[in-house]
Amino acid sequence: VHPPIMSKKGEQYILNIKQRKNEEHLARKEREKRRRKVIVDQQKAQNALEQAHREETLLARLTQRSQQERKIATQLMNTRHEKDVLADNRMFRERQYAERRQRDFEDALRREAEVAKQARLAYRERAEQEKQRHAEIAAARAEAKYQKHYNICQEVLLAIVDLST
Repeated sequence: VHPPIMSKKGEQYILNIKQRKNEEHLARKEREKRRRKVIVDQQKAQNALEQAHREETLLARLTQRSQQERKIATQLMNTRHEKDVLADNRMFRERQYAERRQRDFEDALRREAEVAKQARLAYRERAEQEKQRHAEIAAARAEAKYQKHYNICQEVLLAIVDLST
């Protein structure tokens, strides 16, 4: 294992963690922004309800007037109702888009976490293989050293035996 490579991998890992933390911070800001938008939309809806109530009251007064005035008031109410329906539909679509973006973002985070997990497992597996290979090499060296010493001792012993005979 080479320390400079491990250092680079460690720095890269730290950078990835910092990047994820930054993305989570941005996601929190985005959720807070959406929450504020929902509150504003609710206030707009409440204001629209109050406006509709005032318009209904006005319509009740206008019904006392001529038939033509009633017809115009009804058309105006229908137009405003259509406008409100369009606005509601637009808000509904925007909410759906926001939810979809949030789901996509969370899915991306889950996928990224899974990739990081797989990378960690692969790294551990490689490290274990390197450790085993190192142990095998060390054992082979020790065996070779033992055999070398054994052979030297055997030769010395045979030389002594030869000298004594």
